[in-house]
Amino acid sequence: MPDAVAGLIKVFADDTKVYSSVINEQQHQDLQDDLDRLCDWSRKWKLSFNASKCKVMHFGQNNNLSRYTMLDNEDDYVQVNPVTEEKDLGVTFEPNLKFDKHITNCVNKAQRVLALIRISFDYLEKICLLFYINQSYVPCWNTPLQCGHHI
Repeated sequence: MPDAVAGLIKVFADDTKVYSSVINEQQHQDLQDDLDRLCDWSRKWKLSFNASKCKVMHFGQNNNLSRYTMLDNEDDYVQVNPVTEEKDLGVTFEPNLKFDKHITNCVNKAQRVLALIRISFDYLEKICLLFYINQSYVPCWNTPLQCGHHI
């Protein structure tokens, strides 16, 4: 598959990403050509892309927000959906390349887990709480007295 694309491509399991800097119309057409070649490759090898799950994210302040198309399973051209945030391998990306949303999501998840740990016990010593957190939020159910809480 990488040979089918002129631009930068990353493949991991069933996840494919094509990266390109698009400043002018020629670069836009080059990226569209890459997408067309990927569709040709997928038809040849009978490994179709789900066009409805394909997305485009535009980075930068002076981006012209170009539109791109891909072939769906019925060989109809559909527009690739533009998005303003995308989660990839657990990291939330935004067009401004700031990680405010990602950090907020991580903090909120940690607070939810901490709240679940707190309401699960009548009494919880700091050392036991740290043990729970260090064990990837897996409580030590089989040693309740050792941790100092009452069931």
